[in-house]
Amino acid sequence: MGLINKHNSNSTGHTACYWKNGELHELEDNAQAYGIFIDGDDVYISGAFGAKPIDYKPCYWKNGIRVGLPL
Repeated sequence: MGLINKHNSNSTGHTACYWKNGELHELEDNAQAYGIFIDGDDVYISGAFGAKPIDYKPCYWKNGIRVGLPL
């Protein structure tokens, strides 16, 4: 898990993603993934989303669906 940057920027435009069996799975643009947990067929990814890192909000994705977390 981690991020890719489609625009070659060091600070913006990150896309949260993970790789499963060598295949890239993009989660969301303007986000980063930090951790991964597998429970049966469910894939949980912890991370953050926002237009730029200083504005990121915590979240997790369950099977690719974002769930925001309170600050």
